[in-house]
Amino acid sequence: MFGIKKENAISSLENFKPAFGRQEEINYKNKKLVMLLSKNPTGFNESLKIVMEKKYSNLLLFLNDRIPDGRDISWIWDVDFELLSTQKLNITVSGDRTYDLANRLTYSNIKKLQVEVNLEKALDKAVEETQNDQTLVILPTYSAMLELRKILTGKSIL
Repeated sequence: MFGIKKENAISSLENFKPAFGRQEEINYKNKKLVMLLSKNPTGFNESLKIVMEKKYSNLLLFLNDRIPDGRDISWIWDVDFELLSTQKLNITVSGDRTYDLANRLTYSNIKKLQVEVNLEKALDKAVEETQNDQTLVILPTYSAMLELRKILTGKSIL
């Protein structure tokens, strides 16, 4: 179909690697991390659906409001964080707008929540709380994702 051999299509799909930050899997301190770039209500809601579907129990949420992210973070009130309130989750929040995100999650009836403004400390806390057989899911805004990748891989993205 479309002039593409079936074997080539299968091989391409099997070898597909997502763009950085987009369902990217990273091994960090012998723990499996999955990064789901979440930079608007629709993206965040889709990321939350993945969290629920795969029954992940460790979340790290980063909210920044820098130029690449957009300065207005009122969109966090359009994210369906209430989905998380019925789950047994370890949730850590961080980023430039840590307290805004923590406040939003509190209004979503999320009881167990760790708040850490420092991005690297938040990452270390969340990694430490993630058991070896579990996955830590990270939902960052764009600029937070860039910072995280530098910490996780030691490389900046230009």
